[in-house]
Amino acid sequence: MTRQYDESLGIQKKRMAHLRETVENDKALNIGDDTYAMGFKALHLDTMCEMGLNLEEVHDAFQAALSVFFIQFTLISILALIIFNHDEGF
Repeated sequence: MTRQYDESLGIQKKRMAHLRETVENDKALNIGDDTYAMGFKALHLDTMCEMGLNLEEVHDAFQAALSVFFIQFTLISILALIIFNHDEGF
């Protein structure tokens, strides 16, 4: 009985150390308020509940991330068309 308790206590300490390290790394990256990070976190239902977001906020964050993606994709496509156009390109 004591051996099982010691093993489970050791596993719990490892998990807590890993969680502490993850939280410290997240604070070091400082991406908590980024639109992409919010959209990504909000897609996970458990994280959405932990962050206290309602469904409208999740949709807004996801819509903002998608709109930025499409704008960037359009700009990159136009740039690729200009570069790879054999008639007037580089």
